[in-house]
Amino acid sequence: MAIQIQDFEIAAGDDLDIPVTVTADGTPAGDPVSIAGAQKIVFAVADYGATATRRVTLNLAAGVAITDGPGGAFTASLSGDDTVALSGRYRHQARVTDSEGNRTTVFMGTLTVQPTILAVDE
Repeated sequence: MAIQIQDFEIAAGDDLDIPVTVTADGTPAGDPVSIAGAQKIVFAVADYGATATRRVTLNLAAGVAITDGPGGAFTASLSGDDTVALSGRYRHQARVTDSEGNRTTVFMGTLTVQPTILAVDE
């Protein structure tokens, strides 16, 4: 599995579903890698900088769903509650721990969150 670089931009308070297909070469057209039986999938958003304070963490128990294990597909779902307090640029990263315990970062990049004038429930 290779790392895909993915950058996203959203408004604070918005929901964002991030569909991911894990491929052998890290490209969308690459051969899918099975994630069936994955022990963990973690998606995190953190500040830039040396301290990299984590702002959001999603996992298989909350916010990450395997949608096609043999096809290497999962979705990480940010909710408005996850993003409402964010503003600016953040790093994000997703890591899969496969059925044998091997950990691989499958994508990372920049999440830019624009401030909003609307409340989450509007």
